[in-house]
This record gives sequence, C-alpha cells and structure tokens, in this order.
Amino acid sequence: MECEVDETLVPQIIDVFKARLKRDTCGPDDDFFALGGSSFMGVLCISDLQKQGIEAKLQDLLAAKTPRKLAQRIKAPRQAG
Repeated sequence: MECEVDETLVPQIIDVFKARLKRDTCGPDDDFFALGGSSFMGVLCISDLQKQGIEAKLQDLLAAKTPRKLAQRIKAPRQAG
C-alpha cells in the first residue's frame, strides 16, 4: 500500500539534493545514490531538510532514495501558530 505524496515536499527535497550533489538537474524519481550521493552526503541533506522544518531521518533517505519516495515517508514542515 502506497502512502500519499505531499507534492509540496518534492521540490524542496529536489533543491536540497541538487545543492548538496552540485547538480543542475534532479527529477522526482532520480535515485540519490545513483546521482553520486553517499551516506555522509545523505546526513547533510537530512540536516538541510530539518533546518527547513521537515521531519526527516537518515533512515528515511536510505529506504526511499528518490525525492518522491522520500516525500512519502516524511512529515511536512511544522506550521507556525
């Protein structure tokens, strides 16, 4: 059974992947590790997402290697107020 994807998270995850991997492009179904990512780089990406208020863990990235699949596993940014 697949979880719904919060499509607002996908572009945020893509932006973090592109910045950390120093890539011009990354699609919603591109594998983080196939793009050159490592577990250390994954820790940095997760930290970047957490700084944006996105509740992600390294285990999420290791299990769901694409932006779309990662968005299925994590929670949306915390709302203020």
